[in-house]
Amino acid sequence: MKILFFVGEFPKLSQTFILNQMTGLIDAGHDVWILAKKAESNGKVHDDVLKYHLMDKVIYYDQNGRDSKLSKGWGLSKGLCRHYIHKLLKKITYVMFT
Repeated sequence: MKILFFVGEFPKLSQTFILNQMTGLIDAGHDVWILAKKAESNGKVHDDVLKYHLMDKVIYYDQNGRDSKLSKGWGLSKGLCRHYIHKLLKKITYVMFT
């Protein structure tokens, strides 16, 4: 099953309960993705973020901190487009080199 987590910041060191949910679902065989408004600014990450390669599963939609609904919607659309383009290019590269 594909599961999408909506969070304000990721990775956020203080929200271990959310991280535990994510890693538990991954261990159970689910495909977990994270939709986050922005990245945590302190640079420290939990070990499980690295162990489970969660940064590869994050889509950021509002890095500049805009507040209007139109800006948020536009940022979300751009983030999803970047994600799917990246996913498509990864498949094309895989096909070309295998």
